[in-house]
This record gives sequence, C-alpha cells and structure tokens, in this order.
Amino acid sequence: MKMISLGRQNRMLVECLPPRARKDFDFWSDLIGPLLVNPPEHLGKALISIATNTGVTLKTARNRYYAAKKQGVMGLIDRRLCGPKFWAACQRNELPKVSHCESLIQLWKKLCEESNRSNATAYENLKAMWKNRDPQIGNIPEYQDFPGWPRLPRGWSYENFSLHTPSKFELTAARHDLFHAKKYRPTVLSTRKGGYVASHYLYDDQWHDLFVNSFAENQAGRPLEIYSHDWFSARKMRSAIRIRTKTDDDSYKGVAKEMTACVIAATLFQDGYSPRGTVNVAEHGTAGITERIESLLYDMSDGLITVDRSGMQKGEAHLGQYPILGKGNPNHKAPLESSNNHQRNRLDFLPGQTGLSRDRRPAELHGRLAYNALLLGERVKLPPEKAELLKLPLLELNQFMEIAAACWEAIGDERDHELTTWIEAGNVTQLLEFGGQLIPMEQLNEEQRASLPALIEAGMVIAHPARMTRNEVYRAGRGDLISIPGWGVCSILGDTYAKEIPLNNGKLIVRDQVISPSPLVYQPIVRDVDGRQVILREGEKYLGFVNPFAIDTLFVRDAKGAYIGESKRVIPVARHDHEAAKRMMGEMTALESALLKPMRERHADKGQERAEASRNNYEIVRAGAGVNVPVPKPQKPNERRKNRDRMGVLAAQSSQSMAALEKFS
Repeated sequence: MKMISLGRQNRMLVECLPPRARKDFDFWSDLIGPLLVNPPEHLGKALISIATNTGVTLKTARNRYYAAKKQGVMGLIDRRLCGPKFWAACQRNELPKVSHCESLIQLWKKLCEESNRSNATAYENLKAMWKNRDPQIGNIPEYQDFPGWPRLPRGWSYENFSLHTPSKFELTAARHDLFHAKKYRPTVLSTRKGGYVASHYLYDDQWHDLFVNSFAENQAGRPLEIYSHDWFSARKMRSAIRIRTKTDDDSYKGVAKEMTACVIAATLFQDGYSPRGTVNVAEHGTAGITERIESLLYDMSDGLITVDRSGMQKGEAHLGQYPILGKGNPNHKAPLESSNNHQRNRLDFLPGQTGLSRDRRPAELHGRLAYNALLLGERVKLPPEKAELLKLPLLELNQFMEIAAACWEAIGDERDHELTTWIEAGNVTQLLEFGGQLIPMEQLNEEQRASLPALIEAGMVIAHPARMTRNEVYRAGRGDLISIPGWGVCSILGDTYAKEIPLNNGKLIVRDQVISPSPLVYQPIVRDVDGRQVILREGEKYLGFVNPFAIDTLFVRDAKGAYIGESKRVIPVARHDHEAAKRMMGEMTALESALLKPMRERHADKGQERAEASRNNYEIVRAGAGVNVPVPKPQKPNERRKNRDRMGVLAAQSSQSMAALEKFS
C-alpha cells in the first residue's frame, strides 16, 4: 500500500514531537494516511470501520480525516499534547528543546552509560562530537545540517542534559552488572499468609566480622557459618561454624560443602520436615545442595522434601558487554540479608572486629593479631594446665559459638520486630496484663484459660494484642513435623564421617579434637528404626556417625554396615547444678533399668517361685502370730506396770516381724 510521504521540514517537526504527541501522530497517520493517498469509494463506510475498530467515536474519526485533508498530514498533530511553547517555537522555525528531541536524549543516555565514572565526562564527549560533526549527531533530523556550527545549539547546557540522565537501574547495569542493578528495580513480593513452619528452609553462608582462635589448628581466622533458616517463623534453625585456616602449602581449607551436608542433616533430623511438603531453598555457591543429597531427600520422604535453586543469572545488561561469571539470584533468599545484618550488629562488641570492609578495618587489629599469633606459638610449648592460664586477645571458637547461639536465641524471643506480612499470616497473640506483668496467652493452662473471661470482665486482667516472637511461631507450628530416619543422616553425611567405635565398660566413646576438645560419651543402648531399644554387646566394634554440628546423637551401624539405631549422648553436669544432677541421675536409673530388663526377663520364673514361697510363709506366720497373754492376777502397782511394759515389747516385736515378712512376699 502506498504510504504518504513527509517533506524534510515536516519530518524534522515530527521527530521533535514530545513522546505523547508523537505516539498520537503515528496512530492517526497509520489510519488516515492511506485514505489521503488512495481515497476510498465509500468514505463514510471507511470512517465507520476506523471508529469501530479503534473504539473512538465516528465524529472524532471524521474530524481527524478532514483536518488532514485540509492541512495535510501535519494536521493530525494534536497541539494540546505538544504544549504551547513547543508549537510556538516550531512556528518560528526554531530548534526544539532538549526535552522535546527524543533522539538527542537517547544519544545522551548512551554516552552516560559508556562513561564509567561520571556523567560530566559524557557531556564533554557530546560537545566533542558536535565540534567534530560526528555522524551520530548528523543522523538526528533536526541537527543533520549542524545549524549554527561550531557554536553549541541553544539549550545544550549540562544542567538541561542532567534532567534526562539514565535511571540508577540503567546506570548500574551498564557500569557494573545486572546483579547490583536489581536493587533499583521492583522485585517479586511474597507473603507469609497461607504459609506454615518448615514450608521453606533457606540455606546460606556468611562470614562473621571478627577473628577467633582455633586451638585444633593453632591459628586465628574469620568464622564461616553455614546455616538453615525457617522462612515462615524467620528463625535460625541449625548452624555450622568453622574457621578458615591455612594448610602447610599456604592454601585455605575448603570445608563448606561438608558443613552444608551437616546442616541439612541436623535440620531435617532434629527439627524435621512438614507432611505438607518442605522446600529447601539453596544456591549454587558455598551453601549449595548437591544432586546426590537432593535425590536422597526426595526418596526418603516420598517426594515431600524438594530443592529449589536460585538459578544462574547472566550479568550482561546489553550485547555490547563481554560475558561475566554467572551468579545466583540474591533476591531468591532476600529474607536472609536483613537477618544476617541484624545478627552481626548484635555481635559487634566482641574482640577482633574486622570492620565493615577492609578499608574500614580498625587500626589496632594488626597489632592484636600479631600478639595473638605470638601467644599461640608459645601456648603449644606449655603444659595444658599452664596454657589454660593464658589470656588471649581473641575468643576461642567454642566461646564464640556459645555467645553467638545465645544471641540468636535472644533474637528469637524478641517481640519488637517489623517482619513483613507477619500479622497477615496470623502470627499474633494476646499479652495478658495481670499484677503489673505481661503474660503470653500460650503460657496459660486449661484451668487458667477457663477462668480468664471472668477475670477480664472484673477488670483484673487486661488483654493486649501483640506480635508473636519467632520462637513462639516455631513452637506453635512444629508439632506435626516429621524427622528423617537415622540411616538417612548417615547417607547424607557419607562414609567419611563413619568412625570405628568399640564398646568398653558400657560406654561408646568418640575422640576427635576437630569435633570436640573433650571425648564424647554415648549410651550403650540405641533406639532402632521401629522405636525399640537395642543393647549393644560388649567388645563388639561398631561404626558411629557423629554430625560435628549436632553431637547429641550418635548414629550406629554394625561392623558389616547395617544400620542399628541412634544412641544418646551422656552429657556431663556441673556439681553445683543440683537440678541437672537430679535429671542425670534419673536418666542413669532409666538406663540401668533398661540394661537389667533382659536379665530380669530371663529369671522371671525364679522370681515367681520366690514370690509364691514368700507369700506362703507370710500367711502361715500371720495365722499363728497371736501373743498368749496369761490371766492377770492381783498385783501390786509396780508389778502391773512391769507386766504392761512386757506386753508392749512383745506386740512391737510381733509387728516388726510381720512387716519384715511382708516385704519378701
């Protein structure tokens, strides 16, 4: 179809139209232009068709057609969309403003994106292009003849061009990469509403901003933590922390993958997965989940445990950039970023801080590390009792882990937080004000709940709505979680964690300085996959699996590799902790009963015979246990008193004998 053509001057005017006016002109020129070039036989029908297809009124279509027929195709320009100043300038045959020339704005943005540090450099490059009559400017219709050259066109000031610089998203993508630019664009929003505990476990790694000592390697280093995070309750679940230390060849030890496997095993065994399904959100980097572990989890849970990876993203913003190394999507685990920052801020009082970056590292850290290294070198030369007296300028790894765990637990009990979509998810409770104290509703028993309405009506109790803590949400939703089997933990950890452990003197003892500075003692009784207690045999050798970051359970196989069950750790208690000592005595009594149970069953028949004999003897003695008392004769007062005392002694002796016999019967 033959299209209408524009003259040079009209083409320049169209190119300079503001975006809205240009869009409107293109729309109507595509519709009315063909009618001007090839007038139809039935104009009315053609205009009715245009109105019907575009949704405009027939009057609007007719007015546009006759305006174009009278003034030419330029009559289709809507002056209201152009603005009076622009139209007046065009009538005087002046160059448009920078804001009205879209082609010039796009060239300016391109120059800004190519200048890696400053937009001022882009402006200098634009002026140089004008001075050199660059073809990129000559291709812009209103400047193709370089009017007024070499003088800069009117309005080409840096201030005017600064109004049209690229957005932060565009500049960051061009000057850096898409990964850093994502924070300047809208992200996919998610809500906790409809979620549940263990619906999503997020796994990630973080470097803590301080140095601590590792006595096992006799070095100091920054702690690397791999951890799991429950998305719904925003609670840190399980954690593995190790120090990055150097080997003899001056390279760093890589333990991240092994740590991730341990955290996965600890989370799913000690906390469990949901019968409604649990998604493990992982990445491709340090805290990644291997395909082997993914397959194991899927099979042992009948498909309820799955893995969701962030996917590798390209960082190039346009084809002019060379390829860069792909990264995972940081927004895939966005809830972890604010959580990590909060935790590190809470630990910033500990010694050996590295600062927020290498350039902002505390000046005294260099001297602290040097002095610490000197003491570590002397420490290994001292006897243990003397080495313990040294006051090192850095914490030991286990000290840091205890402090960090207490910090995370305190964060879990915080009620004053601003977690998103928390209320929408129903994570709210009632705090009851009674006697000046605030008591959560969850701490009341059934009897207290029943009396609560009367107390509220009497004004003795006032209810205050409040956000639930992370720990409260987790405790409320963990009731239906399912633990993976113990043999599954062994499969996740792999055979490298299996240790040959003999049973001696009723104890399973694990000695490993990397896992624990002191030996770990476990019970000689294990619970098998069916929940039954199995007593291990003395002198036999067993294969034990210890998760270095969840040492309270020992997973036991026999010498041939068949899985037997789990053994509980025997935890030492302090002598001054009487409550803990009572609990441990109770556990030892239960353990003794379990060990004696098989022997008691073997001798049950003898016990029955002895019980029957004892009962028989008791009944016979009881039948003849009466005391013969002679007929009293007239006695003197002193004689009557002596006789009464003798009768009391006989009665007491008879009662003691019957009680002793009753014990055996």
